[in-house]
Amino acid sequence: MNCRINLLLALSVQFVCLVSVLEAYSNGDLTAACSTMAPVHDGTAPSTDPCPYETVPSQTTIVQGGSLTITLRNITTTSFKGYMTMAFDASKSDEAGPVGTFDMPTDGQILSCPDGVNNTISHQDNNSIKKFVQAIWTAPVDFVGSVVFKTTFVRGEAIYWVKEPSTENVAVTTF
Repeated sequence: MNCRINLLLALSVQFVCLVSVLEAYSNGDLTAACSTMAPVHDGTAPSTDPCPYETVPSQTTIVQGGSLTITLRNITTTSFKGYMTMAFDASKSDEAGPVGTFDMPTDGQILSCPDGVNNTISHQDNNSIKKFVQAIWTAPVDFVGSVVFKTTFVRGEAIYWVKEPSTENVAVTTF
């Protein structure tokens, strides 16, 4: 009898943990993916097909501390369900971490990935179909250089593209 209760208790705890993990990812809590920007989809790999989505900055030059709009959109008729976007110093590796900050996107949430605050945007609900998402990005006041936006787009659990670069880099200049 005692073994059955222990087994039942252990199974209940595992089920609650599994449901919690599934709920977190379905709602876009992607902080675990900050370092790789890759979704945690067991047994899948990023698509090698051309990405049917793009990240487009509204300007190609801004001043330190200036802001611009980035647009995530489909370039075909195919919508996406999830995304994660960060801005990187184009002269450094991604391991240097994201630069700048985002305001709330039109369909999603702001994340604070390690070593930053409000430096990432992502979907909040991967059940809603997205064709167009916009957000305001602000350059750091102490940064001069070229920025590339990288976005992971998720069409479905087994179909996704990781760190797709923006259509153009943005030059951040002094005043």
